Amino acid sequence: MSPEHQDDMGMDILRLIEDAVGVILEYEDFGILRKWLLGHIRGYIPLDSPFSQMPAAEIEMMACGLLRDIWNVVPLPGKGFLPSPIPKPKRNEPCLCGSGKKFKQCCARLPEMPPLPSEVVWSFVIEQLDDLQVAEVVRNKKVSLDLIAVLIEKYLEEGDPEEAIVLLEPLFFPSIMDSSELAGLLLDGLCDAYGAMADHEGKEALLEHVIATASKSPLRSAAHQRSAAAALDQGDTAAAWLHFKAGMQDAPGSVGLSILEAQILLFEKRFSEAADRARFWIAKLKKNRRYDYGPLVERLQEVVDDPEGATATLLGAAILPDLFPELMETVQERPLPQYEYRAIEPIDADSEEGLKAEILSRLPAKLPDGVDGEAMVTKLLAEMQGGAPDQNDEAAEDDFTLVPSGTISAAETRWRDIFPLEKPFSIQWLPFECGEVWSPERTPEWTAFLRENPEALDSLDILDDFATAILALPGGMDQEEEKTLLVPILRRARRIVMESLPSNVVLDWRSVPNRPAIRPAARLALLKLDRGQEDAEFYALVEESLRINPNDNFGLRGYFMNHLVRMGRNWEALEMLARYPDDTQADIPYGSVLVLYRMGDKSRAADQFQLAFEQLPKVAKALVQSSMKQPEMNPHGIQIGGSDQAWLYQETMRDEWRKTRGILTWMKRLMQANAKRTGVWVRPRS
Repeated sequence: MSPEHQDDMGMDILRLIEDAVGVILEYEDFGILRKWLLGHIRGYIPLDSPFSQMPAAEIEMMACGLLRDIWNVVPLPGKGFLPSPIPKPKRNEPCLCGSGKKFKQCCARLPEMPPLPSEVVWSFVIEQLDDLQVAEVVRNKKVSLDLIAVLIEKYLEEGDPEEAIVLLEPLFFPSIMDSSELAGLLLDGLCDAYGAMADHEGKEALLEHVIATASKSPLRSAAHQRSAAAALDQGDTAAAWLHFKAGMQDAPGSVGLSILEAQILLFEKRFSEAADRARFWIAKLKKNRRYDYGPLVERLQEVVDDPEGATATLLGAAILPDLFPELMETVQERPLPQYEYRAIEPIDADSEEGLKAEILSRLPAKLPDGVDGEAMVTKLLAEMQGGAPDQNDEAAEDDFTLVPSGTISAAETRWRDIFPLEKPFSIQWLPFECGEVWSPERTPEWTAFLRENPEALDSLDILDDFATAILALPGGMDQEEEKTLLVPILRRARRIVMESLPSNVVLDWRSVPNRPAIRPAARLALLKLDRGQEDAEFYALVEESLRINPNDNFGLRGYFMNHLVRMGRNWEALEMLARYPDDTQADIPYGSVLVLYRMGDKSRAADQFQLAFEQLPKVAKALVQSSMKQPEMNPHGIQIGGSDQAWLYQETMRDEWRKTRGILTWMKRLMQANAKRTGVWVRPRS
């Protein structure tokens, strides 16, 4: 069901359908569904919706208009996952709503609803079944492969590979249900899910099973292609070629073979042949008028133009050195070093010329196209003079830094001579130029240094660089590389910091040597956020990051404030307001309004609302609207006070505000009173 239809209904219709599906699956009883819907429908009508003022009888009639529409499309477990539709009553038959009236005198007057799309219903059904039931509906082909593909993409993007495995395994075990090209794509999805779980045995068993039992088909070709890539990751080009040729025989037109062939040739340094074969594949792909292979053609064109330069981009995990398992074992098992914390001379924030010179010395001589050097200097200058303009800087009596032992310092000196990456600018994840770090010429040198000098993995500075290198993997870091490489590095660095830094000592981000100690907790938190994993560990990482770096240069405080509000930890939320009283992120000023109102202190809530509204008026207007269209989002950041900031906050916290009875009406009155004084209030859309 489209968002527009949801707005027209004046209620949270998708949440209602999801919850109704749960009731149907649990009880499989139309009467229970009717009783539940009549008793709960008001909970799905926002307080600012025009329907919230409707008489109870009309709301019940509206509920009954939805009743049969939902029931008739939900598959019932007791019926072999088939619906049990109830026909529309005849004019003189009793109405289904239970009013006792004839249908023609009751719900017949309601307008006809468009049918609920089966994809919407099944997506809710799948997520509420247990593992055995999921296997049953997949094995019995109750759900389409297209819908499974959509759900798998969603699960993997949200960092939930376990759900993807539960949904996909019945397609391939104990027997193969489908051998189409789409099944081949789902095989890739299952391999990715196993990879995210670091279940290498499961992935290997899957590929062996498909190759051994599937007939000649696109599916078996996909299994051979994944096996070829796995062999290449191990440096076994003979096995990679065997699987490539088998995949070619099973599905000669499979477009995945194009990149795979280029990867094997590049790995063997057969650059001229790689360029020739890339030209062949480009010509073949361009003849296909049915699909747009533009991105794939672009990657192959890189091989034609510069085969040696394309090596790092295309090979990805295949260029990871064999010594990485050994390094990861050292990362996880080596005892932690002890750092000293020492007071350092505070940064002189008054010497602007000196600070500018310091900034310019850190920037590359030539910046990439599109990078505004003047804006970068302004940003970093603000940080070094006391934090970005929108952040509160808690001044400390002393500035501190963590100091390593002499052995570690000596390793760091040698490391700087061979490691080819600069530090990221400010809070960026990567430096401007990352190409050399994974080049065939430079990678062996710095990875060999790590293997031969295990004390290097005691250095926060070197661990920081190692993590940055993993983030800069050619073609991007996949979930398996994140879990097995990046996360262990960051966790070791985080443990070193926590073991060495007393709880009452903070680190100043403006002091550049402190940044390798500040980054690990923040990076771990941001990784979980990127995977949609706002769980207990995420909030513990955010809290830790804010303790180490109260100035919060990574912008995590808003997530923590929203967590405190949702958990009802009111006094801790108000402590956040005390720490960041002039914050221009919406979460703290508006979250404090919500907390104070819930605590019954409407006087202080009104004072805080006035401050928040004066600073960020669009947020308040977004909260009291029944709906808000998503504005155009800037990929480079949020505009403070802009519609994008307002939309994001109301999307994140709307449910918390709407379940707090009376607050939106109270806030509207305050806005109206403010309008009378200033004449600048704009009435929200109803």
